[in-house]
Amino acid sequence: MTRYCPKCGEAVPTNSITCPKCYTKMPPETAKWEDSGQNYSTKGKDRTLVKLLTILPGFFGLLGLGRIYQEPKSQIGYKYLVLGLILFYVGNILLFLPAVEFFTAAIKTLLGIILLLLYIGLFLLSILDSLLNIHLFIR
Repeated sequence: MTRYCPKCGEAVPTNSITCPKCYTKMPPETAKWEDSGQNYSTKGKDRTLVKLLTILPGFFGLLGLGRIYQEPKSQIGYKYLVLGLILFYVGNILLFLPAVEFFTAAIKTLLGIILLLLYIGLFLLSILDSLLNIHLFIR
């Protein structure tokens, strides 16, 4: 059975007392993480809360909260948050504010749709990043 270091996430042999990477003393309950369905990416955080913070706020333009909860010192969650807010709110403003002329309205609506499609893609990337620990583009 493989266990992981609670500090750095490195795989640690079951007979080791310390982590081979960061030399942190391994607590005896570390082996329970794997049994409870958690992995090293949550670093002891509540998995249900990570899922909720990743998915639900995304419907309101708030991406990256699950990643910020997992790793508050990492900049990845904050990048998702800022970029998501910009894409979501500017896209909605362009899409839903009325325009006077038809040509202006058509261009504004098209730009709004493009920005919201980019937001949906970023939302899916943040889900992959937070829940599945798959890092694709933002680092």
